[in-house]
Amino acid sequence: MDGPDATADGTADFGLSNSIVAACWHGYFTGNVGTLKVLVDYPYPTASSTRKAVSIGGGSVSLPSSFTLAISPATPRAGEDLTITATAQTIAGVPQAGVTVTVTISSGPDAGQTLTATTNASGIATITVRTNSVGTAVYTATATVNGIAKTVSATVTWDAPTTTTAPPTTTTLAPATTVAPSTTVAPTTTLAPTTTVQAAAPVIADPPTTTTVPVLDAPEEQHMPETGLNILLPLLISFQLIILGFAMTRKQQHTR
Repeated sequence: MDGPDATADGTADFGLSNSIVAACWHGYFTGNVGTLKVLVDYPYPTASSTRKAVSIGGGSVSLPSSFTLAISPATPRAGEDLTITATAQTIAGVPQAGVTVTVTISSGPDAGQTLTATTNASGIATITVRTNSVGTAVYTATATVNGIAKTVSATVTWDAPTTTTAPPTTTTLAPATTVAPSTTVAPTTTLAPTTTVQAAAPVIADPPTTTTVPVLDAPEEQHMPETGLNILLPLLISFQLIILGFAMTRKQQHTR
């Protein structure tokens, strides 16, 4: 007869298949198994007999398990923390506590470094790494979960660190000093000394004296001898000159 087969519960809860459980069975169970689920059964004693729950064993027989690796953040920057979370559980999602997880940096920044952690009651182990280098690193985690050696890897690219820009320098100016306005003194005007010129006493001039020189009518033309006319004319002129000179002399004396 062929080997035992996976039951519906075995397939649903643990992902079992006939090829996985094909092994030698060592015994069978009858009666009420209580809350236990039958994962593998086998018709015994003949192929037409009722299928019975059996126990299987052998070097190649193991129950499936799950071992996953999560990275956060997905693209870290150099100088920041990277969190690696390993989860160990059965195929049905039952946490596997106390599993030792070893993480090795296979390549990239800090290659060759090895870190370890142990899963908690939730089947989770957390490892924090940091590097100051830029590049692509491969993190390989190994663990034995439910008797099965598991290996998973994650590739991470470390980006350049964030450039911190210094805040602008604020210059505080000292309060302005208010200077009182200067008092402008008007320039002194030096007046030249006044020279007082004493006015001369007014000169009161006598009104001009009008000297009327009588004009003597020319004597009637007389028939005088030629010699008498020549004597009279010079006398008349001399007389007028005398009178004019006398008048001018008086005027000068009065002015003095």
